[in-house]
Amino acid sequence: MNKDIRVSTAFPRHPKRKLLQEKLGYKGVLALIDLWCWAGEVRPTGDLSGLSNKLIADFAGWKGNALLFTQTLIDCGLIEGDDNNYRLHDWEKHNGYAAHAEVRSERARRGAAAKWRGKGDANEMLQASPKHATSNALSTNKHDAPTPTPTPTPTPTPAPTLKDIKTKNNVDVSLPGWIPTEAWAGFIEMRGKIKRPITSRAKELLVKKLEALRAQGHEPGAVLDQSTEHSWQTVYALKGGEPNGRDEKTSRTLRAAKEFLGEG
Repeated sequence: MNKDIRVSTAFPRHPKRKLLQEKLGYKGVLALIDLWCWAGEVRPTGDLSGLSNKLIADFAGWKGNALLFTQTLIDCGLIEGDDNNYRLHDWEKHNGYAAHAEVRSERARRGAAAKWRGKGDANEMLQASPKHATSNALSTNKHDAPTPTPTPTPTPTPAPTLKDIKTKNNVDVSLPGWIPTEAWAGFIEMRGKIKRPITSRAKELLVKKLEALRAQGHEPGAVLDQSTEHSWQTVYALKGGEPNGRDEKTSRTLRAAKEFLGEG
């Protein structure tokens, strides 16, 4: 389940936000943010189809007229559609990470299932012939027991280098902790599917580029997901040039917005 959303730092100055406050007051703005937070958790794709005006107002915490609330959001360009067929305007553009949360969860589920299937196959092999596995231990005649062969001293295995260590999802173990492995694996997989496999040197350069974008405020996972979605061969700053703040919890975003908009 998705747990956070993006809210631009320019939101307090945005014309749509100002228009909404003129029409419904600061409570209308807070209700919009509550609706965003609810959608990020329950409807991460931004699709509100099947929800009536009243349900949308309830989920937004709006206590006034439900039809007035949804119609005002439409007039301000914040949602689109009609009763039982609404959608948050440009949600995927501004909250791409949340919009693809279900895809990432399904990918992780399939990966975990494949991992456990592999463990099950190994256990079946161990249990296939218990008789042979215990034949020496069950021998009671010391004359029948074969002379044990001395165990040679094992040759030390050289420690693998970081370049030699790879995971099944094409994620380098040496990957910095601030790069989400899911987003990285998805990007590497996409490069392979478009017939542009990435080399080890290219990965090093990619990490450096992500580090530079991160220093500018762009969240690496969202940057990688953006390139994966558009089948780009490298990474760029997030569309619109707005840093991704998804590492900030929804509750903190909501609290900051309420403090900013509070009156008296």
